[in-house]
Parts: sequence; C-alpha cells; structure tokens
Amino acid sequence: MKDKKFILTRFLISLIIYCLIDYFFHQFSIFDYRINPVIVIMNLFALVWGPIGIAGITVGFFIMSLFQIQNGLIEFDFMRSYIILLVLLSLFTYFLFYFSYKLYYSFNFENKLISSRLNNMNNLIKFILVLIIVSAVDSYFNFFTLHASYSYFNFFYLHITSNIVVHDLYLIYEDFFFLVILNLCFSLLIISIFNSFNLRFYKPKKSKRFLRHSKTFNILITLTSIILIVQIVNDFLSQSLNLMDQTIFFNLFFIMLLVVLKPITKDVEVKKVNKSFNEFIIFAILSIYSSFMLIFILHGIISEYVYGYSLDEFIDNYMDFETTIQYIIFLIFTIIIVRYIQKNFSEPLHSIYKIMKDYDLDKTDNEENKKDEDIKYKSILNKLKNLSNSKYEIGLLAGSFKQMIENIELYLTNLERVTVEKEKITTELNIASKIQKQTIPYHFPPFPDRLNEFDIYASFNPAKNVGGDFYDYFLIDDDRLVVVIGDVSGKGVPAALFMMMAKALINRHAHLNLSLSEVFYQLNNQLLENNVEEMFATVWLGILEISTGKLTYVNAGHNLPYLFTKSTNQYDILESKPNFVLGGMENVKYTQYEVKINEGDRLYLYTDGITEGINQHEEEFSNDRLVNTLNNNNQHTIKDLILKINDEVRDFTKGTEQFDDETMFILEYRMNVDE
Repeated sequence: MKDKKFILTRFLISLIIYCLIDYFFHQFSIFDYRINPVIVIMNLFALVWGPIGIAGITVGFFIMSLFQIQNGLIEFDFMRSYIILLVLLSLFTYFLFYFSYKLYYSFNFENKLISSRLNNMNNLIKFILVLIIVSAVDSYFNFFTLHASYSYFNFFYLHITSNIVVHDLYLIYEDFFFLVILNLCFSLLIISIFNSFNLRFYKPKKSKRFLRHSKTFNILITLTSIILIVQIVNDFLSQSLNLMDQTIFFNLFFIMLLVVLKPITKDVEVKKVNKSFNEFIIFAILSIYSSFMLIFILHGIISEYVYGYSLDEFIDNYMDFETTIQYIIFLIFTIIIVRYIQKNFSEPLHSIYKIMKDYDLDKTDNEENKKDEDIKYKSILNKLKNLSNSKYEIGLLAGSFKQMIENIELYLTNLERVTVEKEKITTELNIASKIQKQTIPYHFPPFPDRLNEFDIYASFNPAKNVGGDFYDYFLIDDDRLVVVIGDVSGKGVPAALFMMMAKALINRHAHLNLSLSEVFYQLNNQLLENNVEEMFATVWLGILEISTGKLTYVNAGHNLPYLFTKSTNQYDILESKPNFVLGGMENVKYTQYEVKINEGDRLYLYTDGITEGINQHEEEFSNDRLVNTLNNNNQHTIKDLILKINDEVRDFTKGTEQFDDETMFILEYRMNVDE
C-alpha cells in the first residue's frame, strides 16, 4: 500500500509540474521552433523517479500536445490532436527519457550502484557525462522532429535527401549548449537539494532476465557507437553530412534501444545517509552558479516583456558556446575542488570511521581467534599510521585514534592479567575461607551427650571471604567448659591469620591451669612478639564450672555480653571492666570476674559487627535494638534466637554493603544445681 501511494504521488507530481512549466514556456514564441527548457524537468524526473516520473511527464506531454497556447489562452488544436501521431510521439517521448534513466545506471565507476546522489567526485562526473549525452540526443531529436513534422509522410518514411545546411547545424549546436547549461546547472542543483532532504528516489531492481548477456549489450553498444561516429565524421569531412539520414537515425535509435534493454546487473543501493561534506561543497558551488544563471534567465524574460528584447537574442548572447565553455571550466574547477576535499578529508574521515567501526573490544579466549585478532589489530594500526601522515588535522585525528587504540589494548592486556590474578586470588581466598571455617567449630550441638547440662549455638558471617572474628569452645576437663569470642583489628587475610594465631594461643594457654588474669597477661605479651603490623584483638573468655554454675571470665576490650536470667526473664548486661585489648601494649594486667548462673540462664556473646550494622539512612542497629530483639524473642531456642537476630540485622541493613564481620555465640546452662 505504501509503494502504491509512492507511485501515485510521484506520478501526479511529475504530471502537474510538467504541465505548469510547459504552459509557462509556451508563452514565448521562440520555443515553437527551438528546444523547450521543459526537457530539463523531464530529464530530472527520469533520473530521480525513474519509470514513474517518465510516465507522469509522458502523460503531461500528451495532454499539453492536445492544446495550442496562444497569448496565454488554451485552445484545442485539431491538427495536433491527430491521435495516432500524438500517441507515437508520446511513446517516443517515454522511450527518449527512459534512455536517460537507464543511461545513468549504465555507467559504473565503483563496485556498487548508488541511486542519484551527488556525494562524491565519481557520481558528479557520472551525472555530467549523462546530462551531456542526453543534451546531445535531445537536441538531435528535437531538430529531427521539427523537420520531419513539415510532412507526416517524411516523418514516417524518413526520406529527406537534401543535405543539412550550416544554419541547421548551428541550431542544433545552440540547442545543445543551451540544454547542457540548463541540465548541468539546474538538474544538478535540484538533485543536490533532493539529497539534502533525503527524499525517496526510485530504486531500480536488479534484472533477472538477460543477465548472462550483459557483456553482449556492451559490445553491441560500443560497435554501433563507433560506426555512427565514423559515419558522421566521414560525411562531415566529405561535406555530405545529412542528419536526417535514415542510417544516422536508426544507428542512434539502435544504440538507445540497447541502453534501454541492457540489464542492471547489480543491486542499487538506496538508503538514507547523513549529508557528507562533499555534498555540502557541491551544493554550495552549484547554488552560487545556478543563482547567477537564474538571474540571467529572469533578465532575459523580463527584457522580452518590458524592453521588447528578444529572448532568442538573449539565448544567442548568453547561452552560447562561450558560456557553455565557461560553465564546463567551472564544473572542472568544481570537480577538482571536490576531488581535493574527497581525497584529503572525506575519504580519510570515512576510512577512520570504518576502521573504528571494525575495531572490536570483545576478545576471545580461543588461540586461533586470538591470532586473527592480532592480525586485525596490526592492520588497523597500520591503516591509522598511514592516515596520520596527512599534513592536515585528519592526520592528528588518525594519530589520536591510533594512540587511543594502543592505550585500550594496553589497558585490556593489563586488565586481562589483573583479572587472571584476581581470579587466582579469589580462588585462594575461597580456599582460605573454607580453611578458616573449618578451624571454627560449626557442628551443633557440639556435645550431644551432655545436653542435659548445657547447650551451645553460634554463627559467623565474615564481611569478606575471610574475617577477623572468631569464637571457640572446648572442655578443659569433664567439669570445665571454656567459651571465647574475639574480634581482630582489620579485615581480610591479615586479620584472619592474626585471628588463627590468637585462637591457637588461647587454646594452649587455657589448658595451663593458670588464672584467667595470668592467661591474658601471657597471651598479650606473646601476641606482641613480631607484631610488625601492630594488630590487636578484643577477646572475651569465660570458664564455666558445670557442676556448680560458677562462671569465671575476663574481658580484653570486647563488647559486654548479655546474661539472661530465668528469675528476671530478660537479658541484662553482664558488667565487667573491659580492660585493654590483646596485642596492644606490653605487660598489661587483666581483671577476672565471677558470676553464678542457674538452670535456664543464657549467656549471649557478640562482636561489634552486629550492633554497628548501618542502614541506608546511616543509622546503626545499636545495642538498644539488639537487647529488644533478645527480650522479645527470649522464648525461642538458642538456635532460633540467633537466626532471628541475623534476620533482623539483614532487614535493617538491606540495601547496604556489609562492612564488618558478624559473630554471635549463646551458651545455655541446663544443670539444676539444687538437685
């Protein structure tokens, strides 16, 4: 439906514009015996809209030929309405301008066919050649039609024996240069305007028939053209030239017929593209010169109406050989400028565009593909290096792109190396994480055969693969249970290594049957040895006498734990002097404390990663929220209570990154000492 609308619209536009322009030029009597400038419009529509435009102007020619225009009045002309002759003339008109259309696509200076577009030097030369040839053919057939129309029989039988006179040859010569100027000036300008607005052109289809015989057409066209030229030159030199001769007419007609029938062997590229700098230059130069030509023509028209100056004399004076030569020189100058710009600016820019478009940042791991990528990369750099030799800014641009690609490749190489190293480190950290988790007890309940005496549950969530938090529990003997929780300064691997060392030392010193004050005193001094990184740890350690419920504990700068007593049915802080951290200062003395716990009491230990978790409003989870969660869920089992606290912290810090290790530990005492 869209194509039908396109065809109908272009057909009507061609028809209406032809009728209006033909009516305008018929106001001047000179065009009754000289070539009508409306032919320029006919050639234009043939080049732009192909068979659709040609059909429109042919119908317009038929309609306007039915009428005679005198002094602006339209009268039906019975002589012109000789239908058979008029139909033949209309068909010949269609054939003549279909020849213009096919001639454009017969020239092929590149590996592809592009629809009418003035975007480079090749297309400009192509247009000029086509329009010059078409102007010559149009001039000849206009002369032939005018002479043959003196006698309808002479037109059909083509039998005029008198040699052409010098005046007739001069008339063809004047018409030819007149058409060349109009065609080259205004047709090129209008096509350039069409290009600027990216108007839709007719796209000829690739011929499916006679495709194998394309070379045959070229050979026949060449041979016939040579025969025709030889005949004209020979007759001219022998002073017997007669352009009304049947042989000349039929040779020329046969050449045109071959061009019309010659198949289009390639797909025609029609696509909307951004206007190039070449097009802008061509458009600007054509606009300037066409403006001058339009002023000359308007001056001639006004002179005939106002001053009585004959338009015929104006054409003789201004549209003559000298003017044509000047315009051709001007076009040659334009071609030189366009070629210079194309060679030094447009083509290098387009090459840079293609190079950067082909440059692919995606790399492959396949060795064979890597070799191809290296070859392609070196080719790109060589091309940019060649372009950077330009003495204009294009050279600087190409050099900048070359440097950019080299930097990108260097960056990608380093990134690949860093990525491999990072993956290796990640793998090693994952292994370290597994090792660390294996050093921290995680099987619960840890002493299933003593659940009637006590129970333990804990959780450990490092902020990174490995962390500095730790907890531990172990029996010194059947009646003494050691529980410990700690937090090493820093994060990551160094903290994990310091933690494992501290944990091992704590385990060893706890078995020495020393007081907890002495244990921490020796432990602190031992951690200070070779502590180049000046790391430290906060540690809370307690020893529960299972048979009595007596809990002896010491705190080295750690968070105060919470103690749940069955009598109060709530969690309260287990007070103690925090003392100084382990590994921070030499010969620090630590104070130990005792507390009696009863059946159903619970000891809750934690690290600061729990209370210092931050939400999106930069608020901390805090001790208040922690103690509220503990008291609101004190009926839960110790496992469910820890899972509940974890959920509360996750919900509170949702949308933020965990920045510290989170560790919790609960000891529940179940012995009934009174029994």
